[in-house]
Amino acid sequence: MNVISEKQAAELFGEFNVAGEVVGIEMWTGGHINQTLLVQLKTQGELRRYVLQKVNSNVFHHPDKLMDNAIRVSEHAVYRLLNDPATTKADIERGSLRFLLTATGKPYVPDPAKSGDVWRIYPCIENAEAKMVATQTDEAYEAARAFGNFQHLLSDLPGGRLHDTIPNFHNTPMRFTQLTDAAHQDLKGRKKAVRDTFDTYLRRREEAGILQREFDLGAFPERTVHNDSKLSNVLIDTATHKAVCVIDLDTTMTGYALHDFGDLVRSICNPADEAETDIDKIQVRLPYFEALVRGYLDATRTVLTKREVELLPMAGWVITLETGVRFLADYLNGDVYFRIKYPEQNLHRALSQLAFAQRLEEAMGDLNAIVAQVF
Repeated sequence: MNVISEKQAAELFGEFNVAGEVVGIEMWTGGHINQTLLVQLKTQGELRRYVLQKVNSNVFHHPDKLMDNAIRVSEHAVYRLLNDPATTKADIERGSLRFLLTATGKPYVPDPAKSGDVWRIYPCIENAEAKMVATQTDEAYEAARAFGNFQHLLSDLPGGRLHDTIPNFHNTPMRFTQLTDAAHQDLKGRKKAVRDTFDTYLRRREEAGILQREFDLGAFPERTVHNDSKLSNVLIDTATHKAVCVIDLDTTMTGYALHDFGDLVRSICNPADEAETDIDKIQVRLPYFEALVRGYLDATRTVLTKREVELLPMAGWVITLETGVRFLADYLNGDVYFRIKYPEQNLHRALSQLAFAQRLEEAMGDLNAIVAQVF
């Protein structure tokens, strides 16, 4: 079911000075937070597709700041591509999102329902697709290279720090505090049933703060990072199978490069579903981890510090734990953040992340050996 009618979609496009007949609307169901639609527009006999997206203000409390980040990042990426003699015309045209602007120069319009949400539009990047699960190591390599190149393109982003669209988004120690607060409040009376899971997470609390401690010690600098670096946020060319563009810039902020690599490990090295209940299906695919390391370092080798490289395996473990902590806290709070399809989904997600973190612990020696060999 579409969240808006074709008439409403056409009215939104009119706000961005794009006139035409809406001939099709398809909903994208892959995201946890925003509502995303693929709209086919017919203008003067020509068909063109656009991404029409409603930004969830319940999660992103300042959509104006979010869009300011997105515009800064996308425009600078285009600038870097234009000034790179090795970049092809296709790379320039498809290598970054291009947000449309309204007549007043804004990259969004308020939701007509006055919900606080905003709508934005960008042209669809054709002949490319976002995949949910990596089925071959080449896909892992391309995803890692894409996010590494994303960091490389933005390594000289001017204008100071980006806005914190979600403050402390990857602050692992704070996420553990949020979990203990949720357990203390126990708003839905769920704490007793998840006590063992809660305790198992808490036993890893101290060590999980390693990235924050290393940053505080000066082991690596802050960088412009995506913060949601999973395979589905990379468009892959359907013909060449090469990465084309990084998408979903909502959580792009100033942060740590290791957070992006860690989320790549969490989302790609485990072949099981994010809420898998069969623990035997959860494993660490070492060839995929090696592909991630190769792709990421091919793009960032001249940028990262030696300590960042050494911490690549730990980054995957930290982000997996942190994500599981967030799922468990949301379950205790009554599922107010992540979308769910059934009542226990956030709990299953938390259990699945915990199992994968334990698999990473068992494989840590192999993971460190792979990084040393590739580097």
